[in-house]
Amino acid sequence: VAFYSLLTYFATSMGTITLAAHQ
Repeated sequence: VAFYSLLTYFATSMGTITLAAHQ
């Protein structure tokens, strides 16, 4: 569960960075 949470957090962070870069 912890690993999945970390993976989700990492994916969300990357998604946010990508979204911000496209703004």
